[in-house]
Amino acid sequence: AEKVFNHNLFFKKVINYVGEPMSHLESITSSAVRSAIKVKASAIICFTSSGRAARLIAKYRPTMPVLSVVIPQLKTNQLRWTFT
Repeated sequence: AEKVFNHNLFFKKVINYVGEPMSHLESITSSAVRSAIKVKASAIICFTSSGRAARLIAKYRPTMPVLSVVIPQLKTNQLRWTFT
């Protein structure tokens, strides 16, 4: 199914659906997908703390896999350190 799916047409339809003005994160993710398609990248690596950026990248259905690296947040209450 992926071989016959027109990724470029889908990308253009999603851009038209989102409309203008785009949010800052939406603009970054759509540009990342478009750039990856143009340079024929083999993967997109996304650093995130919540996963939202990776979901937005996947929204544009890139032809290559999306690798999401989650960066935990370190919090302290002066006695204990916790990762979230």
